[in-house]
Amino acid sequence: MDYSHFPKADTFYAGSEKKIGIRINNEEWILKFQYRDSTKIRFNHVSEYIGSHIFGLLGFDVQHTELGHYKGEQVVACRNFIPEGYAFVPFNDVGESSLDTESEHHSYTYEEIVHLIDINKKLTDVEGTRERFWDIFVVDALLGNFDRHGGNWGFIKTDNQYRLSPVFDNGSCLFPQMNSDEEMSGIIESPEMTDDRVYRFPTSQIKMGGKKSSYHEVIGSLRFPECNEALRRIVPRVDLDRIS
Repeated sequence: MDYSHFPKADTFYAGSEKKIGIRINNEEWILKFQYRDSTKIRFNHVSEYIGSHIFGLLGFDVQHTELGHYKGEQVVACRNFIPEGYAFVPFNDVGESSLDTESEHHSYTYEEIVHLIDINKKLTDVEGTRERFWDIFVVDALLGNFDRHGGNWGFIKTDNQYRLSPVFDNGSCLFPQMNSDEEMSGIIESPEMTDDRVYRFPTSQIKMGGKKSSYHEVIGSLRFPECNEALRRIVPRVDLDRIS
């Protein structure tokens, strides 16, 4: 779809990707542009679209996305999920008043995240929030998401109460930096390179044992009972035929 003729919205969007807001039938949408510079391109827009749709296939409330173009550039269009009069509050902003964290880029441990969820009196569903955190973690592991952090998951706020937001910002899934069939075929044909991408990286942005750890390390450790329960919930939903 060509989004070039839709009027622009005035909203400013943070983040590393180039993006603009537009209005379609009185709804606000965010256009995220394909990343490219003089030396490389990424398929972040395709990863955003496919990753979001896989979350949807697995039963998650997820931001609606569509592929298209804008004035000759490839984009993914993401519908704004924040109703008028509501606000999105990232997990970083919920937690920083309760922990001694001086930086907005603070890397949480799994224990810190669960603790902050448990003590937050504004959450309308504490147990459901813990479950959602681990469910997202398991799907991020399936998708190889290397950039889930405290700024791109969180809550919708109204009347000083918080409920979970839809899942969004999935452009770092599915190795978007791989941009050729030759590169992907080389990895598929190499057991060593395939194992690297299963067992060593990508790493989660959340720390375990003082460092960022691979999804395999965290899940395989069986250290977190709620992660084990999330595996039992999510794995039966994974239908690779539907996903492919």
